[in-house]
Amino acid sequence: MFNIFFLYKMDLEVKKILQLINKHGYEAYIVGGYVRDYLLNIPSNDYDLCTNAHPDTLKKILNAYPISEPNYTTMTIQTDKAKIEITTYRKELIYLKRKPVKYEYVNSLKEDLKRRDFKINTLCLDSEGHLIDLMHGLDDLKNKIIRSVGNPYKKMEEDPLRILRAIRFSACLDFQIDSELVLAICKYKKELRTLSYQRKKEEIEKLIKIKRLDILKYYQLDNYLELDLNRITYFDDMFLVWVTIDKNNKYIFKAKEKKIANQVRQLEKLELNDYNVYKYGKEVSNLVGQLKNIDATKIYSNLPIKSRYDINIDIDDLKRIIPNSHINKIYDCLARKIIDGQLKNNREEIMSYLKRIKHTI
Repeated sequence: MFNIFFLYKMDLEVKKILQLINKHGYEAYIVGGYVRDYLLNIPSNDYDLCTNAHPDTLKKILNAYPISEPNYTTMTIQTDKAKIEITTYRKELIYLKRKPVKYEYVNSLKEDLKRRDFKINTLCLDSEGHLIDLMHGLDDLKNKIIRSVGNPYKKMEEDPLRILRAIRFSACLDFQIDSELVLAICKYKKELRTLSYQRKKEEIEKLIKIKRLDILKYYQLDNYLELDLNRITYFDDMFLVWVTIDKNNKYIFKAKEKKIANQVRQLEKLELNDYNVYKYGKEVSNLVGQLKNIDATKIYSNLPIKSRYDINIDIDDLKRIIPNSHINKIYDCLARKIIDGQLKNNREEIMSYLKRIKHTI
């Protein structure tokens, strides 16, 4: 099941960085997700490295590399083939709003591994391809089980995002969640409300990609995540999935996206006929077409006009006949009649029609 001949697969730049840190007398390992995924034959280009070298020392050792620092505890190196994040061994002392606000650097790999979430994420690899398993993560990997490192209740309380991570790993890897960890998830699931929508969205989208939103319903997380999971339908367009499950636009951030989402919900309640496709436009109509399993693209392409600007009349002509306050109403009226075939998109016919009705406006 497991391939432990990492030496032949390791990214050469990663190997070089590990050896460079070792050369200066410090420990350095690949840790966590990459090692786990490689053992499971899952491709990955994201490498988390851990070391007992202090960040200031790392800067000097790796001064030939372009290093970005999203925060002081993590250094990031982006190569052509891999993203490499490097952290110094540490012990997290105090958590506040899922962030360790107080920590201390330590010199022990085992101490650093104790702060991590699940045992399957504690496997390490040195520069020569040797596997280091201080937390018995390999046993859990073989037994297909997700267990927390240390007390599961403390881990879930420290960072409720771990609830979603445990469930996501369970769904993606087809692993069981340890019974004690399940109890901890149930106890602290209400704390999901304290997390940012962005962080929750990142985890939820990974479940959308593998079509496993049902697992959130199974653990009764829908209310705490403020999602409607009573009707789960998957579409190629992930935004459309969000439209169906995020009724209050909690996870849809951009103003334009919120507007589109609301229009989709409005049009979904209506008949997807020629006029409504014209009124709501191609993008919104296509999304609703997917919801209703109707080819809205064909409806749109066959419309005689696509917008008011296609109506064969000049705005100045309209203003000479119709009061300004009624211009939008008249455009809508003309569009409906042209689309329904009651009026040809011809300037003379349109002008004649307007003159006939101007006294009724």
